[in-house]
Amino acid sequence: MLNADDIQREHDRLGCRLGWKFLYSPERTLRTADVALITLNPGGENYEGPQWSYEDGNAYVTQAWGKRAPGTHVLQRQVQIMFDLLGVEPDGALSAVYVPFRSPRWSALPRHKEAVAFARLLWRGVFDRHAPSIVVCVGKNVVGREIADLLGAKPAGAVEARWGAQTIDQFEFNGGRIVELPHLSTFKLFGRLASDRAFLRAVSG
Repeated sequence: MLNADDIQREHDRLGCRLGWKFLYSPERTLRTADVALITLNPGGENYEGPQWSYEDGNAYVTQAWGKRAPGTHVLQRQVQIMFDLLGVEPDGALSAVYVPFRSPRWSALPRHKEAVAFARLLWRGVFDRHAPSIVVCVGKNVVGREIADLLGAKPAGAVEARWGAQTIDQFEFNGGRIVELPHLSTFKLFGRLASDRAFLRAVSG
């Protein structure tokens, strides 16, 4: 499995300048979690030091984002509701990014194809050791498809997200399920009864 030194080397090789993050949860969740939340890449316009893991619980609950109190950012609240719907303690879930390199938006990340190819190696090493039975992917068209390919998952239809034309896409693999959500910063699904129910339908199949 790749490690923090490997991520740093690739960060520098690709010409990234804003730092990197991998886990938003404790390192032990790589080996123990039954539920994973994987987003595309860490956002930000300013450099932040490297972060392999977050050992103070789950960053979606206990970390202060921007000038907000810990756990009160809109995206953090969305994720907290999602974990509550699943009946999962956040610090027991694997929370991470697929591509660890920071950028203000995906289109601004240098050398996308190489970054995704590196992420594939990184996550193959993770899943060779342990694969959660439920993987929630946020952001369409990259993460869900990549994770599905790594886990040998097959498309299993879609559920209307009950937010305009948005859908929650489903994949199945041996012993597990992947659901792919639209980006929660734009489509605030959780906390809306119809969308909450749609999510639970997608997870349960």
